[in-house]
Amino acid sequence: MKRPLVFTVIILMVVLAGVLVWSAHRTLDGSILLMTGSDGAREVARGWSVALSLWPALLLGAVPALIIVAFLALWLLMTAEGADTAREIARLRQDADQARTRAEKAEQEARARYRALYEQAKLMQQKAAERIQEAEAREIAARDAVIRARHEIISISELAELQIEDAQRRQHNATGAAERRRRKLEKLAQDNSP
Repeated sequence: MKRPLVFTVIILMVVLAGVLVWSAHRTLDGSILLMTGSDGAREVARGWSVALSLWPALLLGAVPALIIVAFLALWLLMTAEGADTAREIARLRQDADQARTRAEKAEQEARARYRALYEQAKLMQQKAAERIQEAEAREIAARDAVIRARHEIISISELAELQIEDAQRRQHNATGAAERRRRKLEKLAQDNSP
């Protein structure tokens, strides 16, 4: 997780510490401390030795200053951490909202595609049912035509058989009549011959 404000505060504190050390160096570099002891001896301190010689006074002023600076630095770090966390939470919420929006849009698109496919399938099913009904109707019509054709064939064959029987009966009758006439003519020819 990125913490830009925390890093900024830390960098500022390091820079401030560097400025304080540089300022102390410039101040102490030209400083001379003359101290007279109880026996009358003089002691001379220059530069950073002045700070070492005055350590009790520096400690008395530095401890409260360090405590105040530490609390101030802690407060700044906590404020920066809170701001970074708030920014990260806002970004995550925005990402979550965008993801939710994309998911809702994808769901709507999926539902629309499902409805379109469902309607298409329903239409195809309806057309298939109509084609099946048409095919069944054609099959029934074909069966009826076959049955009618069979009945016609039977009727025609029965009629033909009747006509054949009638023709055979007429032929038989004609043959019988011709035979009777021939016999009659023979009988007449015999009767007329002496």
